[in-house]
Amino acid sequence: MRRIRKKKGLSEVVTSVILTGIMLSIALIAMGFANNMFAIQSESTEFDQAKNIMTNLAEIIEHVSTKQDSSGYVKFNSRTGGPSFVRNAKSLTITVQALHTPDTTHYHSQNLFSVQCNHLKYRGGSLATAAGKYFIRGTEVPILSNNNASMGCVYVEQSDGAWIVIDYARVNVLNLGKFNFSKGISATTRLPIFELVNIVQVSYINLIPGTFSGSGSIYVVAKCKSLQTSYYRIPAPPDAGPTTFPTYVIRLSASLDSSEANFDMIVPSYYNNGTHNLPMDTIIMFVQSNVEISYFGG
Repeated sequence: MRRIRKKKGLSEVVTSVILTGIMLSIALIAMGFANNMFAIQSESTEFDQAKNIMTNLAEIIEHVSTKQDSSGYVKFNSRTGGPSFVRNAKSLTITVQALHTPDTTHYHSQNLFSVQCNHLKYRGGSLATAAGKYFIRGTEVPILSNNNASMGCVYVEQSDGAWIVIDYARVNVLNLGKFNFSKGISATTRLPIFELVNIVQVSYINLIPGTFSGSGSIYVVAKCKSLQTSYYRIPAPPDAGPTTFPTYVIRLSASLDSSEANFDMIVPSYYNNGTHNLPMDTIIMFVQSNVEISYFGG
């Protein structure tokens, strides 16, 4: 009987130890699962906040781009992710052509500019996810017209992690109409000489690197360092006139990496000075805004 009692007592101890071990294992698994869910939720919330901050930053960049030496900033409270400046992310080339009509070959062609476009990106934490590529702000087309979309495109993509990208690889075209354009001062009368021309403005925002340092809470500063303006003359058709070619076509072509896009504008080809019909050239006014991006921890 004593032996039987001893065996029963030993069995109760072993059972208690086993049950206690099982309960501890379940508690540890539940704790680990809860911690993992909390980390996922925390990084997802941080990534969602970064989307709003990157959108605000794109608006700040466009606001300061028109005023030299103006600046603005945003603050990222990052624990797992952070911003980065990517050089030479895309290659953009803009050319301009003059055509008698949209269906004819060009009689004048000129390269407007070629540039390697930089991007500003925000890397999400290792647990942040993105469901493919989708746009938060703007569009990816390389030629905008009459401010029909924002210059800065903000999108989310999944590429070895979740990223938020600010992309300015595009130009905006404004057909400003007819203006009296100065040709200088007359050598005989010493008075200014004007001619009537079509004015087309092409704008581009160029992100340039500044200084980068620090970690933790990051301040990203956008500052307009300079505004550069260049002028290109596009001649009217040699036989421009009311019965030959009263209008002609200015075609802007954009080459963005492997994609191509065209944008056509129909402009007047002549004007009457009171006695004669004179050809009306087009002046392309190319405005490049160089916006410096810097960030530092604080």
